[in-house]
Amino acid sequence: MAATAEQDSLDIIALDAPFGAEIAGIDLGAVPDASQCAAIRRAFLDNQILVFRGQCMRR
Repeated sequence: MAATAEQDSLDIIALDAPFGAEIAGIDLGAVPDASQCAAIRRAFLDNQILVFRGQCMRR
């Protein structure tokens, strides 16, 4: 993993690849607020692929 940018309590960590980033500091089991949604969308537009490690997305 290379660079890190922090936005709205999220950590956006660039992967060691031509594209892609890991998003940390968010619980996808809860409803994200508007600023978190905006940060995730910006990260997706900037990196094309997002990785959310260790998330349980079942209800």
